[in-house]
Amino acid sequence: MLCFLANTGEALSGRLRAGNAGANTASDHVTVLDQALAQIPDAHRHGSDILIRTDSAGSAKILTHVRDLRPGRGTA
Repeated sequence: MLCFLANTGEALSGRLRAGNAGANTASDHVTVLDQALAQIPDAHRHGSDILIRTDSAGSAKILTHVRDLRPGRGTA
């Protein structure tokens, strides 16, 4: 599982998963997201809109996690 910065193509985070990893395991998505966001400088991470895309396997857990990261800001 990999995460890239779209406007530069830089790899921000990656995680190797076992071949038998469950398709609906969202914890890996959350881990990769957190690691990727940590790579973005604070001025850009907190001062800019960020689009996060994932497959449907962990969408509900990812959305909940993003909302928890941005209390009071909401999500679009």
